[in-house]
Amino acid sequence: MAKKQKSVDAKVSAGPKLSKAERCKWDQAYCVKVEELGAEGKSAPEIRRELSISASAWRAWVKKHPEFAEAVEQAADLAEAWWIDWAGRVCSWAPTSRRRRSFI
Repeated sequence: MAKKQKSVDAKVSAGPKLSKAERCKWDQAYCVKVEELGAEGKSAPEIRRELSISASAWRAWVKKHPEFAEAVEQAADLAEAWWIDWAGRVCSWAPTSRRRRSFI
């Protein structure tokens, strides 16, 4: 009986169960790192994996921290530009006038 009581006490002392979003600690430095990785052409899932951030924490931070939401948006734009440049370099056989066409 004492063994069962000990495990119950351990669960109580552990405190409330935290969600994945709450377990990932917010840090302002993530904003800079997110933009840097976006500039390397990384997608949101790749950035989350690199920074060990869960998808639920990512979404929570976008809602809660406007500066993080801005960094995520900027990273997406930088990644898209990286891939457009990459395609232009890889497809060098295409005529220059077609290769540098704007998508906006």
